[in-house]
Parts: sequence; structure tokens; C-alpha cells
Amino acid sequence: MVTEKNYTVKIDSFWGNFSKPYKKWAAEHGMEYYEFSIIYELCQREKLRQKDICEAYSYPKQSINRVAINLKEKGIIDFIPSEKDKREKEIVLTEKG
Repeated sequence: MVTEKNYTVKIDSFWGNFSKPYKKWAAEHGMEYYEFSIIYELCQREKLRQKDICEAYSYPKQSINRVAINLKEKGIIDFIPSEKDKREKEIVLTEKG
């Protein structure tokens, strides 16, 4: 019988195996996996919100915020005002990124 707990364990196992090569690549290039996730998503889309990353990866908002600020300080990303809501900022890659 498949229970919710068994289903969750299977998803966690799948995600762990799926993300292993990406985590390895990130580590070999001196990056945190969170940093890799942001950069990867920005390579797929022109811009995104921190909320988009949190929802896509189920990451804590505080972790993504900390990593995004670090990437901005390294000159890899920048924050721009959202066209839809000026109170919200979107993340974009810089030329260096």
C-alpha cells in the first residue's frame, strides 16, 4: 500500500539522485547548489523573481535571498524593478554572469 510517507520518501530519493550531478558540478566550480539553481534558472529565462526560485525548488525564501545578494556582490546577477509591480524586484544575469 502506498502511503503519503512512502510517496514522499520516493520523491526525496528521486530528487536526491537527480540533483547529484548538478551538485557535484557546482561544487567543482566553487558554487553552492543554491547559486547554481539561480544561475541555471536564469539561463532558461531572461529574468525571474526570488519567489519563482523558491516555488520551483521548494527552497526557503531567506536562503535564496542570501544567495542572491552574494551573487549580486560578485557581479553575477543584478536586481531590476518588476515591470508588473515596481515594489518587486526581478533577477537578471549580468554580462559577467
